[in-house]
Amino acid sequence: MTISKNRFQGFSKAIKKEQAKGLACIFLIFVLTLALFMDWGLGFLEVLWRQKIGSAAWLREGKAAWQSGFHYALVCLLWGAVSFAVYRLAFQNSLLPGAGKITGPSRVPGLSQRAIRPEPPALSPARVFSSRVPALLLVITAGILLMSLDTADWSLHVKPLSELRYFLRTYGDAGRALYFLQHLYYFFESFLIFLLTALGRSAGEFLFSFRHASRIPWGGIFCSLTWGILHGLTKDWSAAFFCIVLSLLFETAYLTVGRRPLPAFLVIALIFIL
Repeated sequence: MTISKNRFQGFSKAIKKEQAKGLACIFLIFVLTLALFMDWGLGFLEVLWRQKIGSAAWLREGKAAWQSGFHYALVCLLWGAVSFAVYRLAFQNSLLPGAGKITGPSRVPGLSQRAIRPEPPALSPARVFSSRVPALLLVITAGILLMSLDTADWSLHVKPLSELRYFLRTYGDAGRALYFLQHLYYFFESFLIFLLTALGRSAGEFLFSFRHASRIPWGGIFCSLTWGILHGLTKDWSAAFFCIVLSLLFETAYLTVGRRPLPAFLVIALIFIL
C-alpha cells in the first residue's frame, strides 16, 4: 500500500512537472510572438514618419532605401537576440528533445519517461539521411513551390530572382545591399519559425498525455496561431492561409529529420529563402 501511494505521489509530481514545462514552452512561444510583432510595430512607426514627411520628399531624398535597410538591420538584431535567448532557455530547461538531462519522471519508481511524454526514437544521421530522404525532399519541394506561388496571377516564379529584380528596380544600386539584408531577415525569421514549431510540439506533448496526443501536429498549430495569424492581421488573410499550410509543412520537416535542431532549422530556412 505504501509503495502504491509513493508511486501515485511520484506520478502526480511528474505530471505537475511536465505541465510546468508545457506552460514554460507556451510562455516562450508568447515571447517569440512579441518578437514577431516588433516587425509590424517598427513598420507602423515608419509609415507614420513617411506620412509626416510626404511620399514625394521621401523618395526624392533617398529615405526609402535607407529606411528599408535600417528596418531590416534592426529587426534582425532584435530577432537574433530574442531567438538565441529563447533557445538557450529552452535548452537549459530541457524543453526540447535532447536538450539537457531528464531529471523528473525518470526518478519515479516504476514510471518511465515514455509513460508521461513519448520521446522521439534515437535516430542516427545515417538513418535520417537514408530512409527519410525521399520524404524530406518531398516536403522541401512542396514548401518551395508554395513559396514560389504568385497569388496575383496564380503562376510560379523563382523567388530569389524575382526579389532581386524588384530591389534593383525600386532602389537602384542600393537594392543589392537591401537584397542581402532581406535574406538575413529571412534567416532569422526561419530560426523563429523553427523555435515556434519545436516549442509548440513540446508544449502539446508536455500538457496533453491522452492517447494518440503525439499524432496531433502541435508545432504546426502553435506556429499557425502565432506566425500565421500575425500575417493575417498585418497583411491579408490569403497570406495567413499560406502561412498556416507552411506551418504544417515545417512541422513535417521537423519530425522528418528526427527533431534535430540544426537540420530542422536548415530545412525551414531553405524552404523560406528559396
